[in-house]
Amino acid sequence: MVLGNNAKTPLPLGAAMAREFPEVETAVSLVPTGTGWLMRYKDKVFYEYRAFQVSGALFDLFTFPLVRGNPETALANPSSVVITEAIAAKYFGLDDPMGKVIIADNDWAEMTVTGVMHNPSAQSHLQPDFFIAPPLDKLIMDNWTWFNMYSYGLLSPNADEHILESKVPDLVAKHSSITMRRAELQAVPDIHLYSKLTNEAGTPGEVSTLYLLGGIAVFLIIMAAVNFMNLTTARSVTRLKEIGMRKVVGADRRQLIGQFLCEALALSVISGALALIGAVVLLPLFNTFAGQSISMDLLADGTVIGGIMVVVLLTGLLAGSYPAVYLSAFQPLVVLKGLLAGHTTSSGLRRVLVVGQFVIALVLMIGTGTLWRQVDYMQNERLGLHPDQVIITKSIGGEMGPLYHPIRRALKQNAHIVDATRTGFYPGEGLGRPSHITNPGGSFESASPAKTFPVLPGFVETFGLEPVAGEMFTEAMVPNDGTAGKVILTRSAVDALGWASPEDAIGRQIEFTYDANAGSDGLCDVVGVVNDFQIESMRQPLEPLVLLLWTDMYGGFMYIKVQPQNFDETMAYIEQVWQEYIPHIPYDYTFLDDVFKRMYNVEYLLSRVTLILSLVAILIACLGVLGLTAYMTARRTKEVGIRKVLGASTPSLVRLLSSEMLVLVTLANVIAWPVVYLIILWWLQQFAYQVDISEVLFILAGFSLLAMALLTVGYHALKTAGANPVDALRCE
Repeated sequence: MVLGNNAKTPLPLGAAMAREFPEVETAVSLVPTGTGWLMRYKDKVFYEYRAFQVSGALFDLFTFPLVRGNPETALANPSSVVITEAIAAKYFGLDDPMGKVIIADNDWAEMTVTGVMHNPSAQSHLQPDFFIAPPLDKLIMDNWTWFNMYSYGLLSPNADEHILESKVPDLVAKHSSITMRRAELQAVPDIHLYSKLTNEAGTPGEVSTLYLLGGIAVFLIIMAAVNFMNLTTARSVTRLKEIGMRKVVGADRRQLIGQFLCEALALSVISGALALIGAVVLLPLFNTFAGQSISMDLLADGTVIGGIMVVVLLTGLLAGSYPAVYLSAFQPLVVLKGLLAGHTTSSGLRRVLVVGQFVIALVLMIGTGTLWRQVDYMQNERLGLHPDQVIITKSIGGEMGPLYHPIRRALKQNAHIVDATRTGFYPGEGLGRPSHITNPGGSFESASPAKTFPVLPGFVETFGLEPVAGEMFTEAMVPNDGTAGKVILTRSAVDALGWASPEDAIGRQIEFTYDANAGSDGLCDVVGVVNDFQIESMRQPLEPLVLLLWTDMYGGFMYIKVQPQNFDETMAYIEQVWQEYIPHIPYDYTFLDDVFKRMYNVEYLLSRVTLILSLVAILIACLGVLGLTAYMTARRTKEVGIRKVLGASTPSLVRLLSSEMLVLVTLANVIAWPVVYLIILWWLQQFAYQVDISEVLFILAGFSLLAMALLTVGYHALKTAGANPVDALRCE
């Protein structure tokens, strides 16, 4: 169940739907850990990022088989937890985990292990290590404005999804002042490939990626089949007498077609068997290269085996169809008398097929180049901020509150530390809380949507935001009563409020609310303005943002910006400060720019796979040209010999034999360029920020393919042109 475009919902939604809608048989809500939790068992301490608090009948909806414990009672009592086999081994080794107590989130709760489940399947969008029944005093059951939970429901067999969806906005309005424009039911099997929502529990895939890779695979098979057709028909002269003799002794055309098709099918079956062996051998390498966890257990699925057999048979039929029809059409008298002419029809078709191969190779080359440029742009281009040399450390627990400012002051005593800040935000997990902003006394029904984001002093300096007007947050500005009193706006927020300039915003006030129907949630002073910045995915457009100066926040991450000089000494100093103030919390860090790069891991891995496939396509095209050119130059050996006797030079003969390939590659470029341009436009639409379509990439791909084709042709052309004409004309 989702509201709007957000996969997360208020916690009470699932239970309310199960209680008030007869179509919903049961429901469960899952609260993710968000920033990660610190788990402790005796002297073992680990950061855990895959824990879910549970409200509802979890095991009635999901199949997570337990190896220990009873699914009906495992989460029935507060402060109980179900863990995976991997977690049981990690914390307890060979000891029995049942009844053991794990301290969660740095004393947030003491959880008793009441069940052990199998490790989740890699195909599940939920990848839990812990399912937690939280203590009663920790469970927020009545907050309809906190969108931080995943709600799942089991519908009755006769439920009408569309009618149920239409009821949800009224249900939300009944229990809160929130007005929802849209509610949607999303089938769990559709999440992996078809979800377009933000804040999904796992990283969803893209069905378009499957279509893309599947299309490339089909094109590669077609290219291989085209090579077979070209070489079979080109070398048909070697089998002409066989065909003539078979027809003389009584073979009809259907028998010859059957023979050639069987030959093609036999080659296809042998190739399929070798390909399957190669897949088994290379699968571990591919999984490492592509970041996947594909298993050959898929071959136990009859559908997969059937699909492979169908592909093998269709490939054999496709590759053998035209040669079978072409070769069986020769007349025996013409063949046996050696009166066979040039057969311009087959030569023309071969040229068409070669052009088709070049078109596919060009589309893959240009498409892969654009994919690499877009991935590089997303990984390295940051709008409005400078995340280089920023490390992220964990700072778990409410006790960090009074220690934050002393830790920050201690860190800034080092000349190589620019600044530090603390926030619950982690790149890729959603920035800020949806709200509305307006001038004081304005109408919230017509207020501008924006995101409000609580921050502490040092945020602007640490993330390298670009100040435009006013001043940035300092410790002296921090409110003493725990409320937000001062804000920094982005340029787009200033524009949304209708103010003339960033300078005009300084000293003015804004009102904001998390619920446009519930009135004001605060009156704040604008102290500064920064340029718009994109700290979330580059797939999302920039939104007006309000940075709220906060007193403290529970848990979260500490961000520290350091200078590149004396890096090792600086990192040692940071760890020293950490151990001085919070020695019981393990010191662990990562780099912010690496986190940004991992946000686009799917596109990065796709670019690596398509690069390999593009190289394979180019290799197939060049092999086809190599074989075809070898035959064509062999057929023109006597012509070349006569031309040399008449005085033709070697360069002129090379131009003669290579000129046709220049025409074919040029024609392929004319066809491929508009096709790949439209494909690139379609693919880039999923990103709010895109690279420009590079004309240089088109030209470079065209010339690269031309160079490879001419080198392939030129080898045989030089070999033929350099031969002694006496050898070619000896038998004449």
